[in-house]
Amino acid sequence: MYSFRNIIPMLEKVVWAADEDRRGTITDFWFEPADGWKPSGMNPEKERMKEMCAPVYEWVKSMKKN
Repeated sequence: MYSFRNIIPMLEKVVWAADEDRRGTITDFWFEPADGWKPSGMNPEKERMKEMCAPVYEWVKSMKKN
């Protein structure tokens, strides 16, 4: 079986919860940026997405406990 791991650099890594915190559910792991990954600069498409997501961020802020 072939793997792209050595051909295409992975932009994320899988992080597992500590053994004592694992529950056997989807929350046992999550994705984080790969070591050494740096985001590219802002461009028109990213700016458009930021503007589209702004109402959601405001809504989430309103749900946080103070």
